Amino acid sequence: MDRIISTGMKKLGSPYVYNAPAYHPRFYDCSSFIQYIYGVNGVFLPRNARQQYKMGTLILNQRLKKGDLLFFTTGARKNRKGIAKIGHVATYIGSNKMIHTYR
Repeated sequence: MDRIISTGMKKLGSPYVYNAPAYHPRFYDCSSFIQYIYGVNGVFLPRNARQQYKMGTLILNQRLKKGDLLFFTTGARKNRKGIAKIGHVATYIGSNKMIHTYR
């Protein structure tokens, strides 16, 4: 996990581009950033946050480990049934901190 986190730290400050292409080395949105930092380290994830979420296993916040993915939503991101959808993903890096990209 340290290699994945190190890769992400090196990419901090890269431009945010909504719906950025997969594995682009210079600009990202939240899920392409996660896909990139894991993928270049041999862990292949789907392209978007909702697909990444579906691959995972729910854990309690108290059990977070370095490299765990954190998923977020807001009330503004609701489907037709009024259920909130996943809208953001980040990586837990330890010490109650995360790494991600955003607008």
